[in-house]
Amino acid sequence: MLWLALLGATLGFVYLNFIFFRFKSSLPYAILLYLTYFYLTGGAKIGFGPVNVHGWDILFVFCSINILYRLFFEKVQFNRGQLAATVVLGFYVFYLEFSEIYNFLLAGDRALDNFIRATIENCYPIVALSIVLNIDRTSLDRFVSVTLVCGVTISVWVVFREVFDLGSHITSTGTVRRLRGESVLFLLFILSYALFSERTSKPLRLALGGLSLAAIALVGHRSGFLSVAWLFFCFIVFLVARKQLVNALVKNTHYVMFGGILVVGILAFSQISAVENFLSRASETVSTEDRTSSDRLNKWRVALKSTKENLLGGTKLNLLPDYYGHYVSEAQFGALDIQDAHMRMLFLQQLHAWPPHNIFVNIVSRNGAVGLILFLAFVVYTLRYIVRECEGAERYMLVSWIMADLIFLQFNNQHTYDAVLLLNLALYVFPLLYGRRSTVGEKIEDTPSSKVLFARHSE
Repeated sequence: MLWLALLGATLGFVYLNFIFFRFKSSLPYAILLYLTYFYLTGGAKIGFGPVNVHGWDILFVFCSINILYRLFFEKVQFNRGQLAATVVLGFYVFYLEFSEIYNFLLAGDRALDNFIRATIENCYPIVALSIVLNIDRTSLDRFVSVTLVCGVTISVWVVFREVFDLGSHITSTGTVRRLRGESVLFLLFILSYALFSERTSKPLRLALGGLSLAAIALVGHRSGFLSVAWLFFCFIVFLVARKQLVNALVKNTHYVMFGGILVVGILAFSQISAVENFLSRASETVSTEDRTSSDRLNKWRVALKSTKENLLGGTKLNLLPDYYGHYVSEAQFGALDIQDAHMRMLFLQQLHAWPPHNIFVNIVSRNGAVGLILFLAFVVYTLRYIVRECEGAERYMLVSWIMADLIFLQFNNQHTYDAVLLLNLALYVFPLLYGRRSTVGEKIEDTPSSKVLFARHSE
């Protein structure tokens, strides 16, 4: 029966590729649906001996094939700004892969499965590129709508799990988490859209904002709370710049009063465990005295100390548990405990032993100053592109969302499939889709067989 299973899998692979070729929007929708499925169920995984094949890996293969088809058969082209953004991102991804392979060759006892995971995660911006290549002007609004529906589904699922106590993750500090922490990156887009989307009705914006806030609160990440505070600060700046703050307060006084009374009443008198968990986490947000905060600060010091081993190219930090374990145990206990580091790696099945929980520290320690400079160049170019190509509320929304994501990732890990994808949605996909210079999927007049990438919402 094995050959039947292989035949069925092969036919399914071929037919799905045909569908993705024929119906351009189907691949971006499939990416969003799998991301939602991942947060609802934990995703799919098949084991082949020591190597695991995740649903993310299969999705990566589909996207890679689709990109080749769009670029070499349909002759899709970039305008100058889009091409520059793609080249900067490409240089960063290429360097990450080079650094990963180089360190893997030096680290002979590193597991092959971990190496495969890391190399695919580094290349996951390719999935973001496939979204850009498959969305045109007629499908952009639908793509945004599907993104919002997926975000609402995740938010409702979090609330549903809390109400019916359907399972949770208990952190080392006792925090109850109803959803994977990286989902906050997705929820921040929903909240950004709710705040800045001027073409959406007020009731829908309130519903999106309320659901996303509830879900972020139930996830319980303190960095998520900081990101939310940043988004509201940007929204106030936006209203002040438009000279609409007073008018907005007057028109929405009843919403503010009712919402404020409701929130204060729930926080002050409710005995719901979720509220108590939120208050506990919120009170620790700006504290450096609790264990997790001091532990993060210690990890940052350790990571930056290890960076001196190879400032330009990065070190074996996060690649070998004994290397990082050496410094962590030395800093915490005054003695080496390499065996404990190995056991923690095996028991927790972590790709990176005790990661620094900071995107910038992680990049500079893992890939050196070169990797950090390339990443910052990509961020700076994206922000400049948004300021130059986008306008009005869309500009505020994109910049605010990107900075909120970076605030969140200053205290969390970014080297996971979903985090890499969501970060590149903010830094690459939506800026190019909302840009204004070129048209959506229209053919270039002097080269009828080619198509130019769009970057603007349909008017």
